[in-house]
Amino acid sequence: MKKIIYSQINKLCIDIPQSDIKNGQHLQIWEKHGGDNQKWIFEDDGSIVSAINKKYCIDIPQSDIKNGQHLQIWEKHGGDNQKWIFEDDGSIVSAINKKYCIDIPQSDIKNGQHLQIWEKHGGDNQKWDFKRDS
Repeated sequence: MKKIIYSQINKLCIDIPQSDIKNGQHLQIWEKHGGDNQKWIFEDDGSIVSAINKKYCIDIPQSDIKNGQHLQIWEKHGGDNQKWIFEDDGSIVSAINKKYCIDIPQSDIKNGQHLQIWEKHGGDNQKWDFKRDS
């Protein structure tokens, strides 16, 4: 089932820029427009794969988890740097270290803002909602 992941701050969605799916492509937030580049499939193994191409998923580069590390798309290989846990508070934490989650830098909510990993602090810039999209 495809889902849209959107920020609780402003309802902007996690987006693959211009549907350009390739290893190393950074993720951004963007207004919802209904394209598959904003649709995700939550796999049983904890990965979040793209509806454009299920071979690609949300990835922490080289498992280098630290504040400010950008998020990217990468071919799925099953590593923990591609696995995520959805917390009850709306955060999406890394399976590598649950202290880190998907974050909008400095709550700067605008189209094209890249997403990053940051230590979980409970701010709205780290909270996400999911909407089913057929």
